[in-house]
Amino acid sequence: MCAKKLRRAPLYRTRLPLASWERAVALVLGNPPVSALALQGHLALGSYHTALRTATLVRKAACSVKWPRLKGDVEWCELKPGCWARKPRTLWFAVERRPGGRGQIRVWEGGLSYDNAVRRIGPELAAGATVITPPGCGYQRKLLVEIGVSHRAEALNEAGLAFRGATALARAFLSMLWDRKHHRAPEDFLEPYLGEFVFRHNAEVLGWSPERQVQRVMKVLHAPASSA
Repeated sequence: MCAKKLRRAPLYRTRLPLASWERAVALVLGNPPVSALALQGHLALGSYHTALRTATLVRKAACSVKWPRLKGDVEWCELKPGCWARKPRTLWFAVERRPGGRGQIRVWEGGLSYDNAVRRIGPELAAGATVITPPGCGYQRKLLVEIGVSHRAEALNEAGLAFRGATALARAFLSMLWDRKHHRAPEDFLEPYLGEFVFRHNAEVLGWSPERQVQRVMKVLHAPASSA
């Protein structure tokens, strides 16, 4: 790897030994997770700021882990978490329906463009997947037609299946944010927390061992970050 690209890797010029980074990944994404303050103690870091930066880099790396595409029926809903956000935010939750089991998920923030937020689901779907939206979401379905995605309207979580649907996952994510308030205002770290939430869920669904989870995140931390 050339020096110019190496400079863009998240681990470039960090003072933490590689073994400490691996342990940080295991702690931040472990069960139970540790706070930045606890991470500072575990790794004997010099400051809380360093611990917080380390934990945030781990969560951002988890955001970039590549997952298999969503298959079959995929529930999809939006959430406006106005209960804690200081400014309007829209989150999108997609989850595979797997009778008798848990399916993979995707979660992303809508951003300023509603159309672009809706279209983001297209690349996440495998061939033949069908998106299920709540009744009354006509504009969403119009955009799905434009990008060639199969869809149907149905009341979410009422299919008589033993699985955790999109609305239940949305509630679980909000619950996680409330539990993490001691870290700092959660909305300041929304994207990293989304990445952690998706990583934890999908790694469990795919049966990844703790060792493999660390390997996948470390691979992202070693990779050069994109630059303008």
